Amino acid sequence: MEAIENIKRLCDEYLKGAFELEIVDLYKNPDAASLQQIVFSPSLVKQLPLPRKIIIGTFADTQKVIKGLGITIK
Repeated sequence: MEAIENIKRLCDEYLKGAFELEIVDLYKNPDAASLQQIVFSPSLVKQLPLPRKIIIGTFADTQKVIKGLGITIK
């Protein structure tokens, strides 16, 4: 739950509606883990813009997540 709250806050603050966020419970939908090549939970999969990236953790360190996603702060 902490990871979900952190990423929702980060997206709302820095991406302001320019994102689509899908939360998948891998225990209820294990096929999603296989499809997305996820081996750790929680994981964040950035599909677009390319390149595709996977970030693992609670996403509490906002600056690291922003850097990992390649978000430019204005």
